[in-house]
Amino acid sequence: MKWPSSTFSFDTLRFRPAWPRAWLLCIAVITLLNWGAHAGLAAKVLYTSVPTGLVQDVYARAQEPASLWLFGNSTLDASIDEAGLERSLGAEVHKFVLGSATFGAMARLARATLERSSAKPAQLVFFVTKDDFNAHGSRASASARYLRAIEDPILSERVLNAIPLYAARYSIRQKLRTALAGAGGSAAARESRPRPTSAAAAPAEGGAMGEGGATEDAFDFKSTYLANLGEHFEFDDDGFAVLAELAHTWQGEIIVVHPPVTQAVWEWQDHFVPAFDSQHVRARLRSRLQEAGGVFLDFSEFYPSSARYFKDAYHLRSSFASEFTARIAPDLKRCLVARQ
Repeated sequence: MKWPSSTFSFDTLRFRPAWPRAWLLCIAVITLLNWGAHAGLAAKVLYTSVPTGLVQDVYARAQEPASLWLFGNSTLDASIDEAGLERSLGAEVHKFVLGSATFGAMARLARATLERSSAKPAQLVFFVTKDDFNAHGSRASASARYLRAIEDPILSERVLNAIPLYAARYSIRQKLRTALAGAGGSAAARESRPRPTSAAAAPAEGGAMGEGGATEDAFDFKSTYLANLGEHFEFDDDGFAVLAELAHTWQGEIIVVHPPVTQAVWEWQDHFVPAFDSQHVRARLRSRLQEAGGVFLDFSEFYPSSARYFKDAYHLRSSFASEFTARIAPDLKRCLVARQ
């Protein structure tokens, strides 16, 4: 009797790897990239962009003693040299950089961090722009995740934050963009960005807006992005209620700083979103902060709107961050000494 070779052939007994080589290579590459991202996060070359991770990092670092806690978004990161500020003040400083957080979210995070830390600072310093005071818009939507992370972080975000490549994705993307821009690869991307038309963009005769909505120094920023920030603008008082509460429960100084930005930001927003008027927002900010017992330091017009000082419409060049840090240090030190 002849057995069917197709059923009982020795070929059918050969071991066949369950994972094809392509899959194994893919796993190896992902593992290597995650290892690199982990190393970058540990060396602080990269940073996490997951709200749960950012909040947990703030809680952890706040256990180390420091005289000043600085809270802010990317404008804080671009404006302040932490090591230089420590040298100027002769005191430890913690710089907590978030991203797309409203002032209300920053204030609530500061309160939650104070409650968890045994090493209380002498000063809380918030770096803000008027974008951070809109109760609506994209920044308010993004801050909902910070508030959830402060109150009750969800399991999925904890898991995602444990994956280095995911946690550092925004930082990696920014570095790639910078590298491509340095290689001249960003020209096409800049041309594809939406801009207001020249007729609509000129807020006033002789203003800084130029042809096609660009400034005279060719600052290029998304009109849609700014419109989302200013969408249905309504001044948010939430953060000031938190500061007023802290004034009664914590014996420290509260300072709010408006870092340098270009006039392009104000002119565009003032023209297209009248309720977002910068002078009105700053006056309201100053008034509400005074009621809450805080100090307002306005450096928004400290530098001319020139590409010499700014790398884009919002952010100082790194070479001027040290200079601005040296300029603001005496004001922070004066408040610190007066409090002591």
